[in-house]
Amino acid sequence: MTYFFFCVLLLVVVGLVLIDGHGYGKSEQQDSSAGISRCSASHDRTKRDDHASFPRHVEYSTDPVDDMDYAAYFAGTSGLLRLTNIETIPRGNFSISFWMKPEGGQFGKTDVLRLRDKCEELKSTGWGIGITTNRQKRDAHLYFQLKTDRSKTDSFASAPFRYDVHRWYHIAATYNESTIQLYINGAMVSAKNEQRGPLFSEFKRQCKELEFGGSFEFGVQFRGAVDDMRMWSKVLSHRQVAQLYNNQSHLFQDNNVTDKLVFWDPFDNFTSWTNIDDEFPDLIPSDLSSKKHDLSLKTPKCGITVCDNPIVMRSYIDRSSLRRPKLVRYRLINIANDDGSNPMLSQEQIERQHNELNKAFNRYNITFLRHDHLIRNSTLRRTRIIPVCESEDVGNGRCDPLCSPRYTGNDGGDCDVFDARCPLSLIGNGRCDSNCNKAYYDWDEGDCCDPDVTDTFETCIDPSSQYW
Repeated sequence: MTYFFFCVLLLVVVGLVLIDGHGYGKSEQQDSSAGISRCSASHDRTKRDDHASFPRHVEYSTDPVDDMDYAAYFAGTSGLLRLTNIETIPRGNFSISFWMKPEGGQFGKTDVLRLRDKCEELKSTGWGIGITTNRQKRDAHLYFQLKTDRSKTDSFASAPFRYDVHRWYHIAATYNESTIQLYINGAMVSAKNEQRGPLFSEFKRQCKELEFGGSFEFGVQFRGAVDDMRMWSKVLSHRQVAQLYNNQSHLFQDNNVTDKLVFWDPFDNFTSWTNIDDEFPDLIPSDLSSKKHDLSLKTPKCGITVCDNPIVMRSYIDRSSLRRPKLVRYRLINIANDDGSNPMLSQEQIERQHNELNKAFNRYNITFLRHDHLIRNSTLRRTRIIPVCESEDVGNGRCDPLCSPRYTGNDGGDCDVFDARCPLSLIGNGRCDSNCNKAYYDWDEGDCCDPDVTDTFETCIDPSSQYW
């Protein structure tokens, strides 16, 4: 009898273990699988970060059960957010910041975060922070655009450089009722002073909507991740933006900064937002803390070598065994006259520069071996190059400071405070007269560009001449 009860008890224990395959009840198994899904998604995203997008089917939750940091991921197809409490939106001075990790393949112009007027959509008032793309040049930049209710035109501030996909950027924008400023990674990259007054009047507040993740109105949606959004009803200083980027906001000396913080969302849930298109963005594990200061090098458009590869650079930093003595060979090209006289660099200058180069890099076990090459060409030696000055800009009737060196005749006379005095008898008299060598005197009627009359290398500044 005892043996019979022991067998029954054993069968019950085994049955309990086999319930749902792992010994969990149904709800417990769902919680466990959700946790596994989040962990596997984090691993997969980190592993593929340099070459692929975020996984597109990560399970999200509006109430995470662990202490992991999360970010909101917009898939580019749905998940637009709208701020629930519009009373927090500043209408005067304001600052806003958030972290963004964009993916490629954005629309020509994509609002990531924008304030719109739902009552007067045709006026396009409000502000927007997003991505603008020139598809012909394949050049994508971050921008901040703003237009007050009373303004006839908008102000558009954009970064002078393109962004890299799958990389975290700290975006900050400010408006002080006259000037808009755009900051990227703690540095101010653009500013425009074209607006006046508050964004909108108080009675129009109910018309304003703050959208995150794109534009429901135009059907354009952002693809990428965002994290840690903050909004102030004051203008942050450059120092405070830099401290925010470096996670040093606790160093803010101005207590007014904390008091004026009207909204903050670390995106651990979406309780402050409503979903516009019946779907919320995904909540994914955030790698912001480990990736925001990641070493990244931009390779130039020409001259790309293996040494431009960031992985190679990191290996030199991490492995001292690779820093063994290196010999770098280089060619120094010098230009002189046909007979070898008047070189651009004397032999003494060449030796001094070469010695200083080796002295500077010896500490890194790098030695330079020089090979000299002399070009004998008098025409090339006497040719002058004026950087960032086009020939058609000389003597075109507008003063261009970049074209006003001595050997252009002060931009062909365009930058002269007063017209040079040149008697008519001197114009075209067979001699080059410097006072007549101006565009408004028809370049002394060609006398200064005639090789039979003068040394055209010194006197010819007429862009239309073959001796220019």
